[in-house]
Amino acid sequence: MKDYKKILESIEQGILICDEESRIEYFNESYGHFIGKELKDVKGKLLTDIRPGATAPKVLETGKAIQSVYRIEDGEDYFADIYPIQENGITKGTVSVVTYLDRAQYLKSKISELEQEEERLRARLNLTNGTQYTFDDIVGTSAVIHTTIDLAQRIAAFDANVLLQGESGCGKELFAQAIHNASDRRSEPFVAINCAAITKTMLESELFGYEDGAFTGAKKGGKIGLLEAAEGGTIFLDEISEMDFDLQAKLLRVLQEKKMRRIGGINEIPVNVRVISACNIDLQQYIADKKFRSDLYYRIAVAPIIVPPLRERSEDIPALARQFLNAAEIQNKRKYRMSEVAKRLFMNYDWPGNIRELKNIIEYSAIMATSGEIDETCMPPGIRGSLEPHELFRSETKVEGESLGEKLKAFEREEIAKAIAMFGDSTEGKRAAADYLGISLSSLYNKIKEGE
Repeated sequence: MKDYKKILESIEQGILICDEESRIEYFNESYGHFIGKELKDVKGKLLTDIRPGATAPKVLETGKAIQSVYRIEDGEDYFADIYPIQENGITKGTVSVVTYLDRAQYLKSKISELEQEEERLRARLNLTNGTQYTFDDIVGTSAVIHTTIDLAQRIAAFDANVLLQGESGCGKELFAQAIHNASDRRSEPFVAINCAAITKTMLESELFGYEDGAFTGAKKGGKIGLLEAAEGGTIFLDEISEMDFDLQAKLLRVLQEKKMRRIGGINEIPVNVRVISACNIDLQQYIADKKFRSDLYYRIAVAPIIVPPLRERSEDIPALARQFLNAAEIQNKRKYRMSEVAKRLFMNYDWPGNIRELKNIIEYSAIMATSGEIDETCMPPGIRGSLEPHELFRSETKVEGESLGEKLKAFEREEIAKAIAMFGDSTEGKRAAADYLGISLSSLYNKIKEGE
């Protein structure tokens, strides 16, 4: 008896035990405090004499537990669970457990905190080692790329926020990952998000997370944001120029105060992340046009780096092309060689889509090279035209006797091929190509089908 009393006295919930006649046998100190009585004064008395509305007699009568009885007494909210004490199928008494609402709310809060911490750790576990590139993966021997790498390596050693500027497809995320992996944060998460790919509302919830019930459709229990998930590491904000102007102010506060609040939340959460941003436009012009905050610019551009376009480092094209060909050989399980004409075409082309376009055209050409040799006939018309404009359509259409309509269609095929080579042959690539050409995705598919 003494042993179980020690256990029951250590419990914060109120515990009451009654016999088969519903007389009080025992209650712990917490229950005594709740009813304002001492056990020695009421032991052996009927429970209903002390608490007229008690539910225990009903449990004695039915032999069935009654749970989650909600009551308010003297301004105090509580839940009561009453269980029968049975021996050989006969009810010998009852035990009641009283949970006070303020304590229940505290426990709920602690459970919520633990759940959030579990989610944060799970997110961090998923994001850790999420990078695949280091400075060793940046291919090139040109002076301009070596100068850029040297600058990025020096910056990586410090914890300053970085702004990577350069044309689309020139390798800004590769540099972002390399900087992270050369920094003291290399063992922590690297989180990337494209600010132009999703709406303002979605971007805000992705970055900052939200509390339970913050908005219609919010995930039960809330969700941690990428700023929290990247704690101790790096967050890469690609195309930051397209971030909503109001959201820019919220990000600025994070960078200034090193704190944030989830959507719908009131608690300040410390933030320790390095911000690497990227854009392919002139942010200074955006500032002049009131599209981008100048104060945010100076926060994210502590260490600016300009990543050169491929046309300014043309001597790196052969090595890059060979790298992508090696990948195509593994993917397609065959060997490839590049003709001298193809090499000259590659060196002479302007590469508006930069390294991404080069990669896509190599993949396309490898598919078209049925003999294993990549020559001018395997390439999109735009590439061939960079060397021999008068032979632009020699493989696709007859030169003599073409009508104006045929010439227009040939030109249209060339532009479509060039756009797909630039953005890729995937559904997302074709959607981007359609946007680039100023037509709908369905129109693009129709025109591709017409040209087959």
